[in-house]
Amino acid sequence: LFLHLKNYIIIMKSIYSKFLLLVFIASSLYSYAWGLTGHRIIAEIAENHLSGKAKREIKKLMGKESLAYWANWPDYIKSDTTGVWKEASAWHFVNVDPQSDFKSFETKLKEQAGSNLYNQIKVLSKQIKNPNTPVKDKKIALIFLIHIMGDSAQPMHTGRAGDLGGNRVNVTY
Repeated sequence: LFLHLKNYIIIMKSIYSKFLLLVFIASSLYSYAWGLTGHRIIAEIAENHLSGKAKREIKKLMGKESLAYWANWPDYIKSDTTGVWKEASAWHFVNVDPQSDFKSFETKLKEQAGSNLYNQIKVLSKQIKNPNTPVKDKKIALIFLIHIMGDSAQPMHTGRAGDLGGNRVNVTY
């Protein structure tokens, strides 16, 4: 019985790995990071989990548009040639070298200087909560927060300093 179970597990692992490879190959045609759809999905999931109070407060800021409607705006403005949003490009990612354990990783993450995805989540959250922040600025902060929370779930937006978010990784097909 043990031998049959062991063979069954080996066969299932083989089938599972081949299935994953097939899924990976089939999905590679659509592997343009999150793209429009990924950010919208993350925003819609978040919106579906908001409390009633949070929904009312967001409606005051955003009007009738959903969070998903605004989820991609920060990517659109990255090509802004006026320089108004130049500093915001660093908000889309954070790079931390690998650490031996989670505590070390967390410490290195918190020590990050300058603007990055991790630090900016805290900054934007404070702006949104601050009653002295003008409504226009709160709306912009919320739009960026929606977007970078989606970015934080993407492997190439939270990576090692050495590969610059995957930009230094050469891929040959």
